[in-house]
Amino acid sequence: MRANVGCVEMLSIAQVDKFEPQPRPALVRPRSSPLIKSGTKILIVDNDEDVLIALERVLEDEGYATATAHCLGEASRLLSCSACAGLVLDDYLSEVDSIVALTELRRLGVTPPAVVVTYHKYPPTSLQARLRLLGVGAVVNKRAYSRLAVSIRELLERGPTERTRALGEWA
Repeated sequence: MRANVGCVEMLSIAQVDKFEPQPRPALVRPRSSPLIKSGTKILIVDNDEDVLIALERVLEDEGYATATAHCLGEASRLLSCSACAGLVLDDYLSEVDSIVALTELRRLGVTPPAVVVTYHKYPPTSLQARLRLLGVGAVVNKRAYSRLAVSIRELLERGPTERTRALGEWA
């Protein structure tokens, strides 16, 4: 016997005893491209601890292993002693901006494919052009987490020859 009270449907005791909840289907979140191996190491460089943690979580959720650095010196040490497939670099570290940082890393010969993150919603075209000359794959807003994940994946899917060809004579 069922009684409809307002919007709530009442069940009899016999019906409640027979009730078996249906199992919920497991939520499967699509992973990143199968071309990118799980555990690909990405170095994140930012002087803001909160941003560093947020970016680290986003990339780890995408299946990447991460390493973090708070300054250019720490980043260059990490890049020189361990292989990183990619670099996520803040557009302005406390001691230098991203252009100086990338130039210094290139001088040391430790520049992996890079994505620069910024607080600008729409980064200035002049900044994007200068960073492209230094081999940066994308300039992304720090809060555009899905765009960051896509940019990293696209950058790593391009082979090293495609990245070098994009640089032209600057490579």
